[in-house]
Amino acid sequence: MLRELAHVTAKPFSIIFERSWHLGEVPDDWKKANVTPILKMGKKEGSGNHRLVSLALIPRKVMEKILQKSISKHMKDKKGMGSSQQGFIKGKSCLTSLIAYNEVTSLMNERIAVDVVHLNFNQVSCSPEEKDLGVLIDEKLNMSRQCALAAQKPNRVLGCIKRGVTSRSREGILPLYSALVRPHLEYCVQLWGPQYRRDMDLLERVQRRATKLIRGLEHLSYEDRLRQLGLFSLEKRRLWGDLIVAFQYLKGPTGKLVRDCLSGSVVTGQGVMGLS
Repeated sequence: MLRELAHVTAKPFSIIFERSWHLGEVPDDWKKANVTPILKMGKKEGSGNHRLVSLALIPRKVMEKILQKSISKHMKDKKGMGSSQQGFIKGKSCLTSLIAYNEVTSLMNERIAVDVVHLNFNQVSCSPEEKDLGVLIDEKLNMSRQCALAAQKPNRVLGCIKRGVTSRSREGILPLYSALVRPHLEYCVQLWGPQYRRDMDLLERVQRRATKLIRGLEHLSYEDRLRQLGLFSLEKRRLWGDLIVAFQYLKGPTGKLVRDCLSGSVVTGQGVMGLS
């Protein structure tokens, strides 16, 4: 509604925003929000097992977005953030942050001793496996444990969909799978892509199970179900994502394709893609 009435609401909102910036205050109603706890893991009784989701007023979010853009532009123009900064930077993400960690793995390949220091003491543990930004990597860079964890949560979500959604139509199941299940299987997968066939099959079984929920497709083979639904296998989607990330890496911040220290090769989640 606000978008449709933008020609009417733009002026009064701009006055409110301007006055708020000068006074350093915001309207009292904008400080209120509907907060809903969403269970992350464990028992419902534990308060620490929930993630708080806040539904704030749209005008407040618009003002926050304007401020965020202005501050980011100022920091970029004044070079207030180093090139290693990954968060809150356009074109960078958790994936680029984890890929930047590749320098450590390169040193390990050269058998050079590497120490990793955690400034967040909540992450310190005696386990040989370290979880950084939601990706679990062991000391041998084996991704099997991460593949198992990546398949675990979407399987639970699929169970909730099966128990809680009565409709088995394509229109009901497919959007739920695309929005609530598949993102867990593809989060930063260009970094931890499965190396072994058993891990690939483990992830693929999640999509097999999801497509079987759709009424009328149960008797078809997995490949036929994908064809009917217009989907690709997860293995093909990973390859597609690898190519996109490789292109973006070569493209660089200037927007031109460049060659750098990789000497004509790009390491992706599925292996090495040679560039001749």
